[in-house]
Amino acid sequence: MKKIVALVGVIIMMFAFAGCGSSGGDAAGPQTATATLDRDSNPIVLTVDLSDGWSVDFASGAAYLYDGPEGGDVPSVAMAMSLEKDVYEGYIKDAKDQPNYKELENAVSYTEDDGTTDYFTKVGDKAYLMVTVVKDADADAVFARFAPSVE
Repeated sequence: MKKIVALVGVIIMMFAFAGCGSSGGDAAGPQTATATLDRDSNPIVLTVDLSDGWSVDFASGAAYLYDGPEGGDVPSVAMAMSLEKDVYEGYIKDAKDQPNYKELENAVSYTEDDGTTDYFTKVGDKAYLMVTVVKDADADAVFARFAPSVE
């Protein structure tokens, strides 16, 4: 239920596109894009690794990662979205009962019934990020493309 509420919020925020993206990198380094995911007073600066032809589409509280050019018939491989503290805490409380639960250095992860893998991480002292990766993707490798920080 919480996931549905959060996803509805993201869809609404998509209409208030908050681009603010910039790309960087050179021949020796990865291509990246950075934007601020703005949720209340706890914004997350999200840098996404776009090397090897990946692309990203930023919305007010979310980012959609594509394995190739964004748009058209290409579905996103992952969605990152900022969460409110109470929503984050609810996911973390229930996480240990989920299939394939694991604790990573910077996140908690588990697999949903539909095969998607969810990652939850605290960013700084007051910001929270969820990354959902579609089934059949290398979830850990996709999650590693996201580098959240706070301003």
